[in-house]
Amino acid sequence: MDRQTARLLLRPFTEEDREPFAALNADPDVMKHFPATLSHAESDDVLLRISRKWQEYGISYWAIRLKSTDEFIGTVGINFTDYLVLGEYVYEIGWRISPKHQRKGYAKEAAQEALRIAFEEMNIGKVVSFTVLDNLPSQGVMQSLGMENTGEQFAHPLIEESHRCSMHCLYSLTQDAWLNRQSTS
Repeated sequence: MDRQTARLLLRPFTEEDREPFAALNADPDVMKHFPATLSHAESDDVLLRISRKWQEYGISYWAIRLKSTDEFIGTVGINFTDYLVLGEYVYEIGWRISPKHQRKGYAKEAAQEALRIAFEEMNIGKVVSFTVLDNLPSQGVMQSLGMENTGEQFAHPLIEESHRCSMHCLYSLTQDAWLNRQSTS
């Protein structure tokens, strides 16, 4: 199901997105807050997991394209985790934007639409976001979305505890807080 914002088109991944998505996941700048860059085969595996999540939960990650040029610039979405985050399975919002399109407000713009869908169309009660402790740009996006820093830190369950990317901070936004914010803006 395609979605639009003022400047962006969000749509399920297609074969056309496969190569630019692999390039995004292989970019050291994009992946500096992740354990490693991804090979083409690993990136293809991510696309398969995204497709399964769409089928299972009715929501996952979209490809982001600029409306003005149809250029692929990244991904945004809501993922239902298949691992525990501080003792619970959660809906998590995440994004990756190509370096040449960062710092233009695209992550926030796309994430706002993803949150709108989660809270207003899917009736999800809470969405979280988490990142490594030194990923200040993503934390800035989380804050600009109205997400609250819970103050909780945790070792990501899919990353070795000794890895530099193990420790994460957690942000949270409830459906009630989202709806209240929308009604006052």
